[in-house]
Amino acid sequence: MRTYAPAFLLAAGAFAAITAADGRSATEFIAGGAVALSAIIVSGRRLADAAVFAFGFISIYVTALALAPTHIECGTAGTYTAVVESMRCGEKSQRGTCTLLDSAGRRMDGRRIALTIADIVPEVAPGDIVRFEAELRPTGRYKDIPHLGIQDSYERSMRVSAKAVVFRDGLTVTGHSHEWRFVPDGIRRTLEEHIYASQLPPDAARMLAACTLGGDIDTESSRAMRDAGISHLLCVSGFHVGVVAAVAALLLWPLIFAERLRHYRSHITLICVWGYALVAGFTPSVVRAAIMLSSFLIARILQRDTLSLNALALAFYLVLLLDPYNLFSAGFQLSFAAVAGLLLFARQINPVSPRRRIAHRAAASTFTPFAAMIATAPLMLLWFNRLPLSGIAANAIVAAIFPLYMCSGALTVLLGSAGIPAGAVASASDTLYRLIIWLSHFWADASNAISPAIYADTACLCALSAAIVAAAVLVNSKNRLRKRVAAACIALSVAVAGCSGPQTDSMIVADSYGNASSIVHAGSGTMRCFLADADTIAGEPYRRIATAYKAKTETVVLQADTCTALPDGRAVYVASGRGEPLPAKCDILLVSRKYKGELAPLLSALQPGTVLLSGALDYERRHAYTAACVRTSTPCHDLAEKAVALR
Repeated sequence: MRTYAPAFLLAAGAFAAITAADGRSATEFIAGGAVALSAIIVSGRRLADAAVFAFGFISIYVTALALAPTHIECGTAGTYTAVVESMRCGEKSQRGTCTLLDSAGRRMDGRRIALTIADIVPEVAPGDIVRFEAELRPTGRYKDIPHLGIQDSYERSMRVSAKAVVFRDGLTVTGHSHEWRFVPDGIRRTLEEHIYASQLPPDAARMLAACTLGGDIDTESSRAMRDAGISHLLCVSGFHVGVVAAVAALLLWPLIFAERLRHYRSHITLICVWGYALVAGFTPSVVRAAIMLSSFLIARILQRDTLSLNALALAFYLVLLLDPYNLFSAGFQLSFAAVAGLLLFARQINPVSPRRRIAHRAAASTFTPFAAMIATAPLMLLWFNRLPLSGIAANAIVAAIFPLYMCSGALTVLLGSAGIPAGAVASASDTLYRLIIWLSHFWADASNAISPAIYADTACLCALSAAIVAAAVLVNSKNRLRKRVAAACIALSVAVAGCSGPQTDSMIVADSYGNASSIVHAGSGTMRCFLADADTIAGEPYRRIATAYKAKTETVVLQADTCTALPDGRAVYVASGRGEPLPAKCDILLVSRKYKGELAPLLSALQPGTVLLSGALDYERRHAYTAACVRTSTPCHDLAEKAVALR
């Protein structure tokens, strides 16, 4: 433990700091406290170790406060000017983030917007200054809804204060920022142009650009790779950094025969790794891999040994120092968990002795993906509600093919840029691309057949995480007492995870989609969507709830100015202002977009237990109706702000 305690203490301080600075749930505070307690136990009475932990905590805490998003008033339409920070173009839309500018064109730090452009034109790139008309919407829409709150973590990782959707006629590119931070984006766009201008077929070129520089491929192929458990190949990650380092080391191999130049092999490889990290945009997984490779190469230059766990902990701290809110992103979590799994489990669970080199490496092709899956299982359930069991075999096969595809594709681009015909290489690259896509669909079908969607609650995920930590102690410790304690912890954690599951009591979720308001009732084997203001609703998020409760779905249209009984007996009244006689009382009052009268008479006559304001109401009415509810001490939920769960 002493060998890697300093870096562990830095990482522990970083984790505790971000949970203290932006923790939003009891689970996050408990996790941060547990890590801090572990650091205190490790440091003991050693003042130097305590100082390392304190340094890690204070540095990350200060950085988190400096980068924290600031509040933006939402609910009103307006015209805004912003500089685009990031942007990804899909098949039908563009999604990214932008920072608002003031009237003098100065950046307003902390006022970042998640911007969705509902078209692929005009094409917007990082660094562009845009002017758009939109209504800002708050973030955290589903943070209080079971099985839907993970969306809040994604928004936190982007550090956005609000969201906006704009159309092509409501957005104009007015200029471009020449800040140094956007220089790598310009280099990346130039490289993308060379890739698309090469002899590679369009689909193969698109995947090459996505997996080397970041981007998207067609939705069907992306979904197949995700279901097959190999979607990490599409994201610029440590795998791609490893390929770059391996290719650089291979090309520089002749230097080992030159006594004066052999030492520069590691230096040049180090420059190639960080150059690629710069062009790739310094994503968390790329920075993690670059730091770990740098630790290894620097140790080789200095002729010293290095410990992989120490390098991983150091990378954890440095990535969070760049942006503490990376902790809440799926890429960051999966990247570090996967590498930790490889370091803690891969060698230990391989049944073949390292002395039998060929057999050991053949077995490692299977057990290495399995080790990564062990460590990432809770996160896969949390983010994707799936455990792609077929991903073990898929990774073993596709991971061997993918570097060949990347190298052949890169060679095609290089030859084409030099004016050398590369038809044969492009054809080979396209064949490898088609093989990868075919294998993705094959393994995705197998995964969907043997691994249905799994919806685990917080208790189950925590118990599963505890079991994995105990398993790491069990396979790495040589102390018999520790092994027995770890085995007992595994048994207890598995029992807790098996007993947990979705709540069986009825739950009502209220939400709004544009002009449609809905009350979703889940329980008793059926999920019913009660709709107001519209006859249809985009119910994609609610399919997660229906699957979690193993319920069939039904749709009921609420009639205006009438009372409707919900399955649990509560009565909901939709107010639209047609002057119908009011019932004596209701449990839930839903104020639709058509209602334009005063709210006080309704509150006096109906005496509702809860008031729901449609998201389609204008800002002035929402403000007035909220004030009326406050005066009468009536609970009120603005569906334009967030969805609510009514137990």
